Amino acid sequence: MFLSLATTAPRAADLGFLLQKHPERTFRRELSVGVATVFYPEATDERCEVCLLLEPDPVKLAREAMKHGGSGGGPNSGGYADAKPYLAGSLLSVAIGRCFNSALGGRAKDRVERLTEDWPLTITLPALACRGGPEAVRAAWEPLGYDCDVAALPLDPERPTWGDAAVCRVTLTGAQPIPAVLNHLAVLLPALEGDRHHYVGDAEVEKLLRRGGEWLATHPHRDRLVAFSLKRRGSLVADALEQLDELAESAAPTAAEAPAAPPAADSPRGPRLHEQRLDAIVGVLTESARGIASVADLGCGEGKLLRRLIDEPRFDRLIGMDVSAPLLARTADRLHLDRSGLRDRVALIQGSLTLRDDRLSGFDAAVLCEVIEHLDPHRLDAVAASVFGCAAPGTVVLTTPNREYNAAWETLPAGAFRHGDHRFEWTRAEFAAWTDAVAARYRYAVERRPLGEDHPELGPPSQLAIFTRQGERGA
Repeated sequence: MFLSLATTAPRAADLGFLLQKHPERTFRRELSVGVATVFYPEATDERCEVCLLLEPDPVKLAREAMKHGGSGGGPNSGGYADAKPYLAGSLLSVAIGRCFNSALGGRAKDRVERLTEDWPLTITLPALACRGGPEAVRAAWEPLGYDCDVAALPLDPERPTWGDAAVCRVTLTGAQPIPAVLNHLAVLLPALEGDRHHYVGDAEVEKLLRRGGEWLATHPHRDRLVAFSLKRRGSLVADALEQLDELAESAAPTAAEAPAAPPAADSPRGPRLHEQRLDAIVGVLTESARGIASVADLGCGEGKLLRRLIDEPRFDRLIGMDVSAPLLARTADRLHLDRSGLRDRVALIQGSLTLRDDRLSGFDAAVLCEVIEHLDPHRLDAVAASVFGCAAPGTVVLTTPNREYNAAWETLPAGAFRHGDHRFEWTRAEFAAWTDAVAARYRYAVERRPLGEDHPELGPPSQLAIFTRQGERGA
């Protein structure tokens, strides 16, 4: 992976001071995924060019994937052998952050006054992986003031009938401050590629906001870039977009200068959808008539629901189950389970929803929040047997996306699922049919509720079912 940045600014060799890399030396840094090298083919007062070369190490990539337990969900998560072993944009973004960290943050030891200066630049990316091809590259870079020379690369130059690869040769020209250029690269390279080689969580949202800031908040294709930067993880995307909305509002003209436009009635955003899910789930669990004191969060992930439930004194026994042991370890840290008394009340266990598990017996309620769509459809009978037949809590709360509403999501291609790991997404009718069948088989009553703003034609963005056990357990 290769990146070149050249300038003809006055005293061009000052670029080395801003990057804190001496033009007469070669800089090498060992990364968790390979070796990054920074060098200068030319460094004079008339022209200066700096290059970043990243050489991935497949063994390190495999170890990085195993360290995260495959929880990143990307093509590297399977380990050593993979049909798509390198996510070049994601890897190069990490290398930029590690090699030019001070300049990314707008810091320098010398020539500090030049950090805010517009430098005439030519940026060369011989191979940029991109979903959407040349048009997507132009749509990302041109609103930031760059001129783009983009050409799709053929799959095989000797076999033109095979068509083009999802890789472009890109040359960008423009005048920008050096910190701005580096931040543009660090954000847009993985966003255009549409995937990450590492786990994406709350820290990635913070990094995206730090590097994107106001320029990303006002970018015309912001929603798509944010969604691909965060691997389409709905709750993270919603968090990032809400904070970017606040940045955009603070940067916008006042009401006296320009009246604010009302939000679109059919926008899939507004209040954060995942927060609405959690509010609805906690609302059900805290209904006094249900008398719920113990809850099992099945597919607990990062523990956002558990964090809410911990703050409710009425719940004296909580358990979170997930299939990923590394993710559970991170969740334990986030929930501060080592603090006094909390481990007596909260437990995290590794397990699978498709297997009957006696550890889940005896709970008043179980929650499956945006979980079942990550499972293959033929496994749902086993999930139902495990949750409703074996564990058989008095109340089961389950949420899943409404596929019909995807048409309102501007950043989602037609026919695509909301998340790359979704195995299916149901319409309202399909959800009703499945929940009715499960309720009948295991002797539960079921109530369905909309989640999020209810579109007059498409319905709500998400759907919730509340199962209440009736009499004795079903078979």
